[in-house]
Amino acid sequence: MRRQLRRLMYQTMNDILELEDYARDMSGAAYWCERDGQHVLADEMRCVGREYRVRGLEMRATLALLEHMLAQPDNTEASGPSAAG
Repeated sequence: MRRQLRRLMYQTMNDILELEDYARDMSGAAYWCERDGQHVLADEMRCVGREYRVRGLEMRATLALLEHMLAQPDNTEASGPSAAG
């Protein structure tokens, strides 16, 4: 269970980094659109970038929960159905 949890945490961290990269790319593209006079497109790109950042924040909350779960003692064997008899 702990190995699976660590694997899930690792994947979540990678997803967060990927979302941040997308958000940064959208912000950069919005900057260049704005310079080219395409203000509406720049605003839309900023909105998409913000959505990526919000999803990244949600993933950070998930990661915090996973870290909390990992810190808990592993009592799954004692509380499983076989312990009831």
